[in-house]
Amino acid sequence: HFAALLYSFLLHDRYFDVVREKHGLCYAISNTYLNTNNAFRMTAGIDASKYRKTMSLVNKEINKVKQGKINNKVWNKTIELLTGLIANGKDDLASCLRDLENYATRSNYTSAERSIEIIKSLTKEDVIRIANKTRFLTSYLLKGTGTAGGEDNE
Repeated sequence: HFAALLYSFLLHDRYFDVVREKHGLCYAISNTYLNTNNAFRMTAGIDASKYRKTMSLVNKEINKVKQGKINNKVWNKTIELLTGLIANGKDDLASCLRDLENYATRSNYTSAERSIEIIKSLTKEDVIRIANKTRFLTSYLLKGTGTAGGEDNE
Protein backbone atom coordinates (compact mmCIF):
# COMPACT_ATOMS: atom_id res chain seq x y z
CA HIS A 1 0.00 0.00 0.00
CA PHE A 2 2.67 2.55 0.97
CA ALA A 3 4.91 1.79 -2.01
CA ALA A 4 1.88 2.23 -4.29
CA LEU A 5 1.02 5.52 -2.62
CA LEU A 6 4.58 6.75 -3.08
CA TYR A 7 4.50 5.63 -6.73
CA SER A 8 1.31 7.65 -7.21
CA PHE A 9 2.94 10.76 -5.76
CA LEU A 10 6.03 10.27 -7.94
CA LEU A 11 3.86 10.05 -11.04
CA HIS A 12 1.90 13.13 -10.03
CA ASP A 13 5.15 15.08 -9.71
CA ARG A 14 6.39 13.85 -13.10
CA TYR A 15 3.07 14.55 -14.82
CA PHE A 16 2.97 18.06 -13.41
CA ASP A 17 6.57 18.87 -14.35
CA VAL A 18 6.63 17.28 -17.79
CA VAL A 19 3.08 17.39 -19.14
CA ARG A 20 1.87 20.63 -17.59
CA GLU A 21 4.92 22.80 -16.99
CA LYS A 22 7.40 21.73 -19.68
CA HIS A 23 4.97 21.05 -22.55
CA GLY A 24 1.98 23.17 -21.48
CA LEU A 25 -0.49 20.48 -22.58
CA CYS A 26 -2.97 20.82 -19.75
CA TYR A 27 -4.23 23.27 -17.18
CA ALA A 28 -4.54 20.62 -14.47
CA ILE A 29 -3.20 17.10 -14.00
CA SER A 30 -3.19 14.70 -11.08
CA ASN A 31 -2.65 11.09 -10.17
CA THR A 32 -4.44 9.25 -7.36
CA TYR A 33 -3.95 5.85 -5.79
CA LEU A 34 -7.29 4.21 -4.93
CA ASN A 35 -6.33 1.69 -2.26
CA THR A 36 -9.83 0.21 -2.01
CA ASN A 37 -9.39 -1.41 -5.42
CA ASN A 38 -5.61 -1.10 -5.94
CA ALA A 39 -5.97 1.20 -8.92
CA PHE A 40 -4.33 4.41 -10.07
CA ARG A 41 -6.32 7.19 -11.70
CA MET A 42 -4.77 9.99 -13.68
CA THR A 43 -6.93 12.95 -14.63
CA ALA A 44 -6.03 15.94 -16.74
CA GLY A 45 -7.82 18.97 -18.07
CA ILE A 46 -6.71 19.27 -21.67
CA ASP A 47 -7.85 20.50 -25.01
CA ALA A 48 -9.09 17.50 -27.01
CA SER A 49 -6.51 18.14 -29.75
CA LYS A 50 -3.72 17.56 -27.20
CA TYR A 51 -4.95 14.14 -26.07
CA ARG A 52 -2.53 11.90 -28.00
CA LYS A 53 0.54 13.97 -27.14
CA THR A 54 -0.49 14.06 -23.46
CA MET A 55 -1.01 10.29 -23.30
CA SER A 56 2.32 9.71 -25.02
CA LEU A 57 4.14 11.78 -22.41
CA VAL A 58 2.22 10.17 -19.54
CA ASN A 59 3.22 6.70 -20.76
CA LYS A 60 6.86 7.80 -21.14
CA GLU A 61 6.90 8.98 -17.51
CA ILE A 62 5.38 5.69 -16.31
CA ASN A 63 8.01 3.76 -18.28
CA LYS A 64 10.83 5.86 -16.81
CA VAL A 65 9.77 4.84 -13.30
CA LYS A 66 9.43 1.21 -14.39
CA GLN A 67 13.01 1.39 -15.70
CA GLY A 68 14.25 2.89 -12.42
CA LYS A 69 14.91 6.35 -13.80
CA ILE A 70 13.99 8.23 -10.64
CA ASN A 71 15.94 11.40 -9.96
CA ASN A 72 17.20 11.64 -6.34
CA LYS A 73 15.93 15.21 -5.99
CA VAL A 74 12.44 14.16 -7.13
CA TRP A 75 12.57 11.08 -4.86
CA ASN A 76 13.49 13.13 -1.77
CA LYS A 77 10.94 15.84 -2.59
CA THR A 78 8.21 13.21 -2.97
CA ILE A 79 9.08 11.54 0.35
CA GLU A 80 9.03 14.93 2.08
CA LEU A 81 5.71 15.90 0.51
CA LEU A 82 3.98 12.63 1.35
CA THR A 83 5.24 12.43 4.93
CA GLY A 84 4.33 16.09 5.45
CA LEU A 85 0.78 15.48 4.25
CA ILE A 86 0.43 12.50 6.57
CA ALA A 87 1.79 14.47 9.54
CA ASN A 88 -0.62 17.34 8.83
CA GLY A 89 -3.52 14.95 8.25
CA LYS A 90 -3.38 13.34 11.67
CA ASP A 91 -5.21 16.36 13.13
CA ASP A 92 -7.62 16.73 10.21
CA LEU A 93 -11.18 15.54 10.84
CA ALA A 94 -11.63 14.20 7.29
CA SER A 95 -8.43 12.15 7.62
CA CYS A 96 -9.58 10.79 10.97
CA LEU A 97 -12.91 9.76 9.41
CA ARG A 98 -11.12 8.03 6.51
CA ASP A 99 -8.95 6.16 9.01
CA LEU A 100 -12.03 5.12 10.97
CA GLU A 101 -13.79 3.96 7.79
CA ASN A 102 -10.70 2.01 6.72
CA TYR A 103 -10.53 0.34 10.11
CA ALA A 104 -14.27 -0.45 10.15
CA THR A 105 -14.39 -1.84 6.60
CA ARG A 106 -10.96 -3.47 6.32
CA SER A 107 -9.82 -3.92 9.94
CA ASN A 108 -6.75 -1.96 9.00
CA TYR A 109 -5.26 1.06 10.74
CA THR A 110 -1.75 2.48 10.70
CA SER A 111 -0.92 5.52 12.83
CA ALA A 112 0.49 8.61 11.16
CA GLU A 113 3.79 8.09 12.94
CA ARG A 114 4.06 4.48 11.73
CA SER A 115 3.00 5.49 8.20
CA ILE A 116 5.77 8.09 8.05
CA GLU A 117 8.27 5.55 9.35
CA ILE A 118 7.24 3.04 6.66
CA ILE A 119 7.40 5.61 3.85
CA LYS A 120 10.86 6.78 4.90
CA SER A 121 12.06 3.17 4.86
CA LEU A 122 10.89 2.54 1.28
CA THR A 123 13.47 2.28 -1.48
CA LYS A 124 13.31 3.12 -5.15
CA GLU A 125 13.36 -0.64 -5.79
CA ASP A 126 10.10 -1.00 -3.80
CA VAL A 127 8.42 1.57 -6.04
CA ILE A 128 9.92 0.12 -9.23
CA ARG A 129 8.54 -3.29 -8.25
CA ILE A 130 5.03 -1.79 -7.84
CA ALA A 131 5.37 0.17 -11.09
CA ASN A 132 6.23 -3.00 -12.98
CA LYS A 133 3.15 -4.75 -11.63
CA THR A 134 0.87 -2.09 -13.08
CA ARG A 135 -0.57 -1.97 -16.54
CA PHE A 136 -2.59 0.51 -18.51
CA LEU A 137 -6.28 -0.41 -18.57
CA THR A 138 -8.33 2.31 -20.14
CA SER A 139 -8.43 5.91 -21.22
CA TYR A 140 -11.37 8.26 -21.65
CA LEU A 141 -11.60 11.57 -23.40
CA LEU A 142 -14.66 13.52 -22.35
CA LYS A 143 -15.27 16.28 -24.85
CA GLY A 144 -17.27 19.34 -23.96
CA THR A 145 -18.71 21.94 -26.27
CA GLY A 146 -18.18 25.64 -26.37
CA THR A 147 -15.20 27.53 -25.06
CA ALA A 148 -13.66 27.73 -21.63
CA GLY A 149 -10.61 29.76 -20.75
CA GLY A 150 -10.18 30.82 -24.34
CA GLU A 151 -9.61 27.30 -25.64
CA ASP A 152 -11.89 25.43 -27.99
CA ASN A 153 -12.96 22.26 -26.18
CA GLU A 154 -15.24 21.03 -28.89
